[in-house]
Amino acid sequence: MATKSRASTGLVQYLRQAAYYSSQQARHQPVTYVLGNPSADLDSIISAIIYSYIATSTRQGCLPPRHYVPIINLPDVRSGNELGRLRPEFITALKLATKDSGNQEADDAAFLKQSILTVADLKEQIRQTNSQPDSAKPIEVFMVDWNALPVLSSGRRGIEGFDDDTHGDIPIAVTGCIDHHYDEKFVPPDVTTWCIQTGVGSCTSLVVRELRSRGLWRDTPFVEAVHEGHPQLESSIISSLRAESEVAKLALAAILADTTNMTAKDKVSEVDRLAVSFLKSKINQAQDPSWNCDKFYEEIINAKNSSVDKLTTDEVLGRDYKDWIDDIPATRGIVKKIKIGICSVVKPISWLISKASQEHQSPESPQQFFDSLRAFAQSRNLDVVAVMTAYTTQPENQFHRELLVWCLDKGHSQGFELFEALAIDKLGLQNLSGSNIQTFSNTNDDMIRIWRQTDVSKSRKQVAPLLRNAMTESLL
Repeated sequence: MATKSRASTGLVQYLRQAAYYSSQQARHQPVTYVLGNPSADLDSIISAIIYSYIATSTRQGCLPPRHYVPIINLPDVRSGNELGRLRPEFITALKLATKDSGNQEADDAAFLKQSILTVADLKEQIRQTNSQPDSAKPIEVFMVDWNALPVLSSGRRGIEGFDDDTHGDIPIAVTGCIDHHYDEKFVPPDVTTWCIQTGVGSCTSLVVRELRSRGLWRDTPFVEAVHEGHPQLESSIISSLRAESEVAKLALAAILADTTNMTAKDKVSEVDRLAVSFLKSKINQAQDPSWNCDKFYEEIINAKNSSVDKLTTDEVLGRDYKDWIDDIPATRGIVKKIKIGICSVVKPISWLISKASQEHQSPESPQQFFDSLRAFAQSRNLDVVAVMTAYTTQPENQFHRELLVWCLDKGHSQGFELFEALAIDKLGLQNLSGSNIQTFSNTNDDMIRIWRQTDVSKSRKQVAPLLRNAMTESLL
């Protein structure tokens, strides 16, 4: 029996093809853009790539053809050097996953420009080709690792970066969603694919499950028996197994990163375990003797943790950042709004203070950090800004969390106080000791709290709803 491959295209080759189809989408075959959240973290990026690759590969030969194109949700960053500097863990994961494919580039910037698209790249494609769709032909978007488009400055929901004079009228049609965050009730359940489930460590795990349940990614290799005597039988099998192994390795990178190599008991779910088992079986099919899962994980995490040393304080705060605009029902039927932003950082508050002081070439003091944080919040029109730190100290290998919350608008003081009252118990908050941060008063503002979070199982997925609910319920 010879074989016919259903999806033997290598991962890098596919990404280059996807970039091409994006540039041609207005004139040729239809495209669905698979878009992760604005944090553009590893799970978000990889979820988009995995879904796009499998969905496109399994539609080969279908009519009408449709291409799924992954987009990194960075509206101000083009693919290339800057993307590599801001997201080195993604570059590391992609290159490790595809290192045996013969598609390695000596120059990371060239590798990214040829293979990866950001929102900024998509905006430039539209500008250069003058191919802005009309109102009857919206851009089709499949959301992964989030489930609500943001409210733009125009007041409508859309994609950041397309709300200027040039791109403000581009309509967005959300055709599907896979996410592991709290349901914002934005995506209707009757879209083609709707999967919003909390309690799962990685969105990539949900993507893998959904692809498998729909028969798009099977337990058997992407190879089908057709007849005997095919001269390219062995080459076809090897190519197909290698392609699946590449995709599986990349998917595994996101899951391991989000679950601390599957050791974070409070994060790992059965969905994650089943996904990891499936992906490892795909990797093992390729019979790669050099594959080492623990080493793979360590290289990616080291790239992520060391990358912040090369960033500015503002870039560190914005690297893994999410915000929300919520309604606050007030008296006399007037609905007010509050904008809350949360920064996740892989270094302690003390490190942020040192970094900000060094940037300003001044003696170490919380003043410089709070100035930077205030500027960061004001540039995003935030009423409340929070910083969540998560880091491990050596040699005891102890995991820690800290939480800083700053209510910049005193009109929301009731919500701030309610959050403090609730979070002390729910998050195990204790005043941060061993530092003069807690007594910092140069801002002339007492609506700043910095705690050590003893319940380290609570990440932003749990803290964000608690903070948002407290800030909005306070005036009910």
